[in-house]
Parts: sequence; C-alpha cells; structure tokens
Amino acid sequence: MLESLKCAGIFYRGFVDLIDHFIVGTSGSSFPSYLSLAAAGAVTMGLGYYLTKNNNDGKINPLVDPLNQTVKQKDGSRITAYLKDGKLQSYVYDDARTLYQGVRRGARVSSNGPMLGHRVKKADGTEPYEWLSYNEVIERSNDVSIAFRELGIPTGNDTNIGIYCKNRPEWIITELASYNFSNVIVPIYETLGFEACVFILNQSEMQIVVCDAVSKAMGMPPGAKT
Repeated sequence: MLESLKCAGIFYRGFVDLIDHFIVGTSGSSFPSYLSLAAAGAVTMGLGYYLTKNNNDGKINPLVDPLNQTVKQKDGSRITAYLKDGKLQSYVYDDARTLYQGVRRGARVSSNGPMLGHRVKKADGTEPYEWLSYNEVIERSNDVSIAFRELGIPTGNDTNIGIYCKNRPEWIITELASYNFSNVIVPIYETLGFEACVFILNQSEMQIVVCDAVSKAMGMPPGAKT
C-alpha cells in the first residue's frame, strides 16, 4: 500500500501539521488546539438543520410524526409517512441531492449554525460540548481535500480513502474532504480485528489511510498492497 502505507493524517498532531504544511506553508499549526487533542468525544452531526425545520424557540419540528413514521400498505409492508402520494423520492430538497450539497444547504438554512460537537473534559469534571459551525467544518474539509491532492491522491470514484479513526469531528471532516473530489471512503474499525483490517486494506486497494493515533499508523501492515 503505497509500498509502505502512506498515512495522511495522525490527528494527534501529524494531521494538523500536515494540513498546515500544504495550506499555510509552515510547520506551525493554525488549527485550534482542541482539534488535535485525543479527548474522548461523541460526535454529533447537525443533521437536524436539513432534515428538519427549526422553530424560533429552538425546538425542532420533525418531518413526520415520531409516533406515526410509516404507513402500512395492503401487502403488509410499510413506507415512510413523508412520501407524497406514496411515490418514492430520490431526494428531499432540490439543493441537497448529494452529501456535498447537503452540508452546504445546512450551512445556509441554519445561518451557519453548529454542525459538529464533541465533549471536552474540564478541570471541574464537566464535559460540555464544544461546537464547530458548518462553515468551519466546510473550510477544514476543503483544506484536507487540497492536502490529499498535494499528496498525489487521484480524484474520482476509483480512489478509496480509508478512515481508521474513532468517532470525532475529524472523522466527518475527512469524509467531507473525500466527497469534495468524489472519492470513496472506506471505514476501518478496530473491533473487526487485525486480519479483517488487512483484508479491507487489500480488497479496497485504498491509496491512503487517515488515522487518529500514531500507534494506528505505525501498526498498519507493511505488506498491504494498493
């Protein structure tokens, strides 16, 4: 895999420095420090902004009644209650037919509201959410996609980009960076075991793997092929 696997991101520090190297041109990082911390974080993507409509009081109006989300058909099957006249839909909004468009629609309809949140443990023991806005996420994903191009990663659906990372904002940022140039993401999960990870690496022939820790990058099998 790139002869010895090339890892485009070690989110601990390497990922941040890598992006700054190509975007800023220095080894110093311009990213907020909390993005490079290995803090435990539950990542939440603000899908509510484009899957639902927001009231002035902050409450969310669901697209369908939560207690009646499906409609039973004559044959016993069920379809979502959101469908108009029972006809299948390829998309919900005209300006959000792809994941790339969906995030940008979210930025517009939410007036650049919060998109990605993760918990950061404070000295007093509390773990409040810290949020990245839609535009912040879009900007950083754009930077990452530019770094991929600088590394020689091809554009298009024939290029697979691996993500070997726990749930955290950088996972989504890398995912969106891949979509910018129509690349395909291939998640790799530790819970699958080493042999399964090696199989995924070889089967998908991914050109690059983004990791959230140095140990994961160093543990990549040297014999994995691309």
